[in-house]
Amino acid sequence: MKKRADENRPSPRYLVQDLAARFDVSVLISPVAHPELSPIEMVWGTVKMALKRANTSFSLATLRSMAEVEFVKITAKVWAKYEDHAIKQETYYRAVDEVCAEVEAAFNGDKDDDEEEGSIDGDSEDESGSEDGGQEGETGGSMSE
Repeated sequence: MKKRADENRPSPRYLVQDLAARFDVSVLISPVAHPELSPIEMVWGTVKMALKRANTSFSLATLRSMAEVEFVKITAKVWAKYEDHAIKQETYYRAVDEVCAEVEAAFNGDKDDDEEEGSIDGDSEDESGSEDGGQEGETGGSMSE
């Protein structure tokens, strides 16, 4: 029963998605543990790296003032650069997903063909004529030339 419930569970829907749809705006919800897909994570990374390099006094007051200065440096142009990067990464991941799906589909299709082409008694030989794929004697031996 739980398995059937899990299979039919609706995907999560966020109120922001409904609001965005009313205004014909798309919302990109970033997956967990993928900072390259989230511009705000890139901003945090930039600010943290700048603080790491510049913080020599290690006082909280200095750190706060330095953080304010670094956040001011994150202009609309910088944000747009991070946003473009995130979009490019997402596009890349989607393309890789498509290629993986094509390869898996081809592999699954080839698997059926291979089963039909196999020998009757279950033994299979490769083009070299040996049952071990032509790798006999390749393991072991000397590594020197």
